[in-house]
Amino acid sequence: MPPPQQPRVVIYPNEIDRILKMPGGPPGVRIRKFCIDVAESARRQAQTELGRRSRYDQPRTGRYAKSFAVKVETNSVTGYQFVIENTVPYASVLESGSQGPYEIKARKAKYLRFRSRKDGQWRRVKAVMHPGIKDGYHILESALKRVLRRDNSFV
Repeated sequence: MPPPQQPRVVIYPNEIDRILKMPGGPPGVRIRKFCIDVAESARRQAQTELGRRSRYDQPRTGRYAKSFAVKVETNSVTGYQFVIENTVPYASVLESGSQGPYEIKARKAKYLRFRSRKDGQWRRVKAVMHPGIKDGYHILESALKRVLRRDNSFV
C-alpha cells in the first residue's frame, strides 16, 4: 500500500500580493476593524462632550455623533485606503474650530427661536452673532489616541 499523499496547496506570488493588498484580506480586515473602533470611540465622545451645556439647552439630536463612517477608497500607491470621516457640513468647525465670530441668520423661517442660557426665556431674533469656536474639540484625534493606547499592536 503506497503512503497517503500529503495535501498540497500552492499559492502563487500574484495571489499572495492580491490577498495582502485587498481590503478583504487579513491585513485589510484588521485595519478596517481598527478604523471602526476609532469611529465608534469618536461617536461616544461626541455624544458626551457635545451634549447639554446649560440646563436650559434642548437635547441635541446627535447628528454629528451619528455621522462618523469608515469607507474604503482606491489609492494608486497602496491599492486602497481606509478613511474615517464625518459627513455633516459643520464637522470641520467642530473638529478644528472656526476663524472667529460669524453671523447666523434665519433662512427657512422668519426668526431664529431659542432659549436663553441666562434666564431660560424664549428668544426670537432674525440673526445672532456666534462668538466662534477658538480651538475646536479634536474629537477624531483624541478617539484615535484612545484606541491606540488601548490596542497598542498598531504602534
